Amino acid sequence: MHIEETPFTKRRRFIVFTQKQFAEVAEQQRKMLFESMKDKLLPAKHPAYAQVNRVAQRLIRANNDIPIIHDQKWSVTLIGDKEKNAFVLPTGHIFVFLGMLEMVANDDQLGVVLGHEMAHTILGHGVCIHRLCDCV
Repeated sequence: MHIEETPFTKRRRFIVFTQKQFAEVAEQQRKMLFESMKDKLLPAKHPAYAQVNRVAQRLIRANNDIPIIHDQKWSVTLIGDKEKNAFVLPTGHIFVFLGMLEMVANDDQLGVVLGHEMAHTILGHGVCIHRLCDCV
């Protein structure tokens, strides 16, 4: 456990895990998600995958001058479920449910959603215990 300065905002926060420990936990989370959703994972040839990947790559290219984005290995996973959700793991795995695509009218709206979710990863929100973060 230690105090760390956040990227960009330079806010101080309380961190429970080291970066290495956090990466290990995040990788386990990724494996568990893939296992639990294995019957709903859609292939890269699915028509909606092209849209999600195109938007994600556009965001990555537009922000490639930021080391955290440049150094991250990003990937897209499309989930065949009506749930209206999208999230990005600290490992750079972008998950989008088909239900979320029903909520957006175009690439720009999807870009807002993905940019928001990617920002959580970039800012390291997953490593923080939020109640303690704001107290430091």
